Amino acid sequence: MEQNKKGTAIESGEWIKFIDMVQASNAEFAKGIVGDVTKAVWSHSNDATIFGGYGGFVEPGWNNVEDRLTAAAKMAVDGSYSYKPIKISITGESAYILQVEHYIFPGKPVIDIRATIICQKESDGWKIIHRHGEIIKSSK
Repeated sequence: MEQNKKGTAIESGEWIKFIDMVQASNAEFAKGIVGDVTKAVWSHSNDATIFGGYGGFVEPGWNNVEDRLTAAAKMAVDGSYSYKPIKISITGESAYILQVEHYIFPGKPVIDIRATIICQKESDGWKIIHRHGEIIKSSK
């Protein structure tokens, strides 16, 4: 995984905890849950947006993001989640995460998602301000 130079915010305990929470949020989602972890990692500002893998229009604001996450989570039950980090970059109080997410749900085809997650530093720590998830189509 490509990252910023050694000694930057990418190695800070706060950033590492945030990344762990983002991944825990995705694992929670794979179980069909939009719970406290997910709510804690997302910005609750009117600027929060999501381009979800299940389509739909983008309506800004945390309430709309939460509604989209909740609707998508209803399609996810008893799943498992893993990911492959591609790149993380932090510049000042903004950051992005590129990763491939791997979801397995019983009795359903595997779903791989190419995800871009935009983050910003807020008064209470790092938060997701935008997420774009796109299902990777198989070349088979």
